[in-house]
Amino acid sequence: MTDACVQVKAAMRAVKHWRNGVHWLKSTHRPNSYLLDLLVIKAAQQTHSSVHLCVCVNDNVSQQRPQDFG
Repeated sequence: MTDACVQVKAAMRAVKHWRNGVHWLKSTHRPNSYLLDLLVIKAAQQTHSSVHLCVCVNDNVSQQRPQDFG
């Protein structure tokens, strides 16, 4: 596993930890894991030129169905 993959997975965990620590006024405003994973992957792609970023985290994202989003 590359350093970029480790950093992306760590960022995913950190963002989910942030989400879990926030008191959401409505549960419908709480972003789900699928959305957060996609946002972290996109941010990583924007900051790194490595094509392998999506490949190393693809298993995390592909385990959820698109209908789980929202």
